[in-house]
Amino acid sequence: MKQKWTTFTIGIMFGVIVALVIFIATNQQDRFVFAQGTDTPKAPSIGKSQDGDLILGIGGTASGIFDLCWIVKKGDNDDINLALYKVESGRTLKLLAARQINYDLSLWETNNTPPTVEAVKKEADAVKKVKDKIREKEEEERRKKAEKEEKNKEE
Repeated sequence: MKQKWTTFTIGIMFGVIVALVIFIATNQQDRFVFAQGTDTPKAPSIGKSQDGDLILGIGGTASGIFDLCWIVKKGDNDDINLALYKVESGRTLKLLAARQINYDLSLWETNNTPPTVEAVKKEADAVKKVKDKIREKEEEERRKKAEKEEKNKEE
């Protein structure tokens, strides 16, 4: 009999706590901020200024920790600048690196592992040629078939 009362009492207390939490949450909305979303934020996150001259990207050094911030800014004379910041101890923002990347973006290839850009381009061009030949052959067959049907209609 004592076991039933203990379970009953715990159930009542749990119900009261749940009801109290619901009451507080529904009547005090102006005091609380409720976040929308999932437990694990999606990364990287990217933002862009209205004029498009500033782009902000957020990422992380470990899964679920978003402590890196990249900023790309289009400056005077179409210069493109990149800066990387890291949040340390949740309180400080440290500049890790910054550089003008105009010339970096104009490179064809540098320090890459195989396949090289040139090899991929060569392979892609070869595949395109094969596809073009197949397409030409199919079009030629359709044209011949249409001509044959036209000829059959005339007879």
